[in-house]
Formats: sequence, structure tokens, C-alpha cells
Amino acid sequence: MATPNFTQIGSKGSTPNTTAQIDENGKRPCADRNEGTIPCFLRGTLIATRQGEVAVEDLRPGDTVVVRDGGFAPIRWIGSYRANARGAGRELCAPVRIPQGAMGRGVPARDLYVSPNHRIWMRDPSFETLFEEREVLIPAKQLVGWKGIEQVCYVPDPEYFHLLFDQHQIIISDGMQTESFHPGELTFDQFEHEARDEILRMFPELINLAAYGDTARRCLKSHEAQQAVQAVWVA
Repeated sequence: MATPNFTQIGSKGSTPNTTAQIDENGKRPCADRNEGTIPCFLRGTLIATRQGEVAVEDLRPGDTVVVRDGGFAPIRWIGSYRANARGAGRELCAPVRIPQGAMGRGVPARDLYVSPNHRIWMRDPSFETLFEEREVLIPAKQLVGWKGIEQVCYVPDPEYFHLLFDQHQIIISDGMQTESFHPGELTFDQFEHEARDEILRMFPELINLAAYGDTARRCLKSHEAQQAVQAVWVA
């Protein structure tokens, strides 16, 4: 089983400028995690900010990022972990590559690499009939096999970064709109104790995870994602 190795956590909130170093041999066994479900960007991904594009690993809490809803939003928390995408179970952590231009002219602007469950923003008129929403979020792994999108094996130890805002956001990564981290029940529970404590110090209401709010757009389930891809493919 592929095992994430958490490396750094930072925040800017009720406890600004604090960090927690998290050991992969922490109190909570890695085998208890449902690895691969945390939405995150591979090191080197360029994120659109007020100051221009910045590599995700160079971002800091408080930096202002371009968001689809509202123009700009400050980052409240940044986490990173190094995963093992070798051997059995690699499909849980190996990055999904979305080739340059796969989603439209210049979208993404360069090859984009995200974790398998990182959700991608998509819009199409057919979605209104299918889902009663024109804009939806689809996990990257559900797009594999479409327009050259693939899960790659040449990044054996991917280092992933996730960005948390005051609310779930759609941001621009390598020129394409994707989601920020949403501490939902399936993802928030994956963090080691120190990381969870760090987030809860900033967002104490997240003890009740539903208090963080809804996702920025409807998130499609696996069968719905396949319907969406088929509809866009036919169109």
C-alpha cells in the first residue's frame, strides 16, 4: 500500500506563523488512511495569484489567489506530503496528467499533474439536463483515458500540496480551473493528529465538518462523471 509522508504544515489564522512537522511514523498508522483521496497539486504546479503565477511550493499562508467566485481569496493553510507511488497500490497516489490543451485551447496552459481525486471544474450546456447544474467538479481519475489524460508511472515519489481557504474555492492551476482543498469527512480524517489539531485551531467549527460549508460546485459521483464525459465527447 502506498504510504503518504507528511512533511510540512503551515497556517495563518488564530495561530499565525505556526508550523507543525509531521512524521510518517506518527501516532496514527498510515494503513488506516484511505490514501489518494486528498485533492492536491504536484510540486511545480503554477497557481494564479494577485502577483502572477507562483509555484505551489512557494506559496505561503496569506498569499492572495485568483478564485472563480469573488476575484481573490487569501490562503489560510498549506499542507504538503510526499507519497509513495511505487508498486502495489500506486494507483491510489500516482499523479494524473492532463496534457496541455486537453480541455480547450490553452487549457491547461502546460501539462497539469494532480492527485487522482483532485476535482476539475467543467462546464457544458448538457450538464443542465443531466445534473441541473451547468458547472460541475469531476475527479481527475474519472477523466483518465479521455483526451490523452493519463495516470503516470514516472513520478515514483510525488510531493503534493493542498491549499485551504475560508471556503471551498475554484482556483487556476497551470491555466486550468480546479478545486482547492475541502476538509470533508473523507479527506480531513486522513491527516495525522498534529495536522488536524492545526486546522482545528484555525477553524474550530470544523469539529462539525459540515460547518465548513458546501463545495464550490456540485461534485459528481463516479457514474455521473462518466455521463458527463460521454456527453461532452458526443458533443
